[in-house]
Amino acid sequence: MNPYIREIVDKTNLLQSYQSEEGTLINVENRDRVRTILCDIVNNIEALNDEFISAEYKSALISDINTYIESDYQNLCFDNSVRALKKVENLSKFFFWGPLRLANGLRHGWKFETFLSIREEPMEKEFDIMYKTYSHPKNICQSSKLLIGSNGVELGNNIVFFPENVKSNIKFKKQSCAVFFFDKFYDIYNTITLPLIDKIGLGNLASSSRDIDRNVTYNARCVWGYLHDYYHHQGVLPFDEHIQLKTNWYVGVLEEIKVDVQTLLALSMDFTLPYRNIVFEFVLLDRVFRYTQEVNIYRNFDSATSFFIIQYLLNHDVILIKNDKLEINLSKMIEKLKVLVKEIEEIEGQFTDDEDTFKCQCKKYFFKTLEVPKTPNDYYAISGQLALNLVQVGIL
Repeated sequence: MNPYIREIVDKTNLLQSYQSEEGTLINVENRDRVRTILCDIVNNIEALNDEFISAEYKSALISDINTYIESDYQNLCFDNSVRALKKVENLSKFFFWGPLRLANGLRHGWKFETFLSIREEPMEKEFDIMYKTYSHPKNICQSSKLLIGSNGVELGNNIVFFPENVKSNIKFKKQSCAVFFFDKFYDIYNTITLPLIDKIGLGNLASSSRDIDRNVTYNARCVWGYLHDYYHHQGVLPFDEHIQLKTNWYVGVLEEIKVDVQTLLALSMDFTLPYRNIVFEFVLLDRVFRYTQEVNIYRNFDSATSFFIIQYLLNHDVILIKNDKLEINLSKMIEKLKVLVKEIEEIEGQFTDDEDTFKCQCKKYFFKTLEVPKTPNDYYAISGQLALNLVQVGIL
């Protein structure tokens, strides 16, 4: 590993210890120590060559760090470096440093994070049909392997980096890139998802995805990632053309549910998709159940998708509880999930440039299935009956 990268990671982990949950300094007496750390990080960034960082991003990033120092650590907004982020070509490295809010992981606020990844898109022949059938010229997603990262990126369950999750004042109109650390999925699936699935009685649904190696897991997870992003860019409100709208919390939850359900439906019908059975199990078992195990579930975006789908399927007698275990009627599930996609698409079809009305419609639809929260700062709640059911089978 490049010694400058290693030094940046170590210094960033140290810097985090001086930050609050929201990224501010815990104690003003730490200013001099923080300045020293930041200057060391700048020196190491300056020493990186173009194998690791573009000249444009390096210049912008150093400018943002210096602005942060000069503002007496008040201006935690990295607009210049965020604008300089660009996707990289296959087999190229991607470096990031800045104040980042993790999509899923150890916390919910902004702290300084850094990582180095390498883009590795599967290029095997079996992927060619998928790339042609599901042609995606707008694709800016990077299937990647994490080479090294600071604590929040490396240790948590977070497998994605979005520029819009960096602290900035930018009102995003489009995404410049998205980086997915799909190599992390092997440990997540085998240490969190499968043990949970076995405990709640659905172990028989993991027959294809159990006991597969890291390489197969990575390639299969890339299929899910590609199809997921493909469906983000379909329909009357494609994500890239409505990024501000689709990143509203309740709108975004329905969007995430819709595209993963569409992915699941495609896998159920299209026999040409590579690793089809494995990916079907990944989407079903991970999206629907694993995110119920996240911290602060009532404030966690992906947890909301899991609880919504579980409640929806319970409401339609797709999921049954027998002898303290879950059962799923897969054929019935496919039919009901088609209805779910249709209902969400009908809401999108009513959009007439009135974003506030659309947001209200999405929120109203969301709360037809889940409960309005009673606790401040929570986004939703689950019914007492659902909680009892999930405790009964061992999910909660």
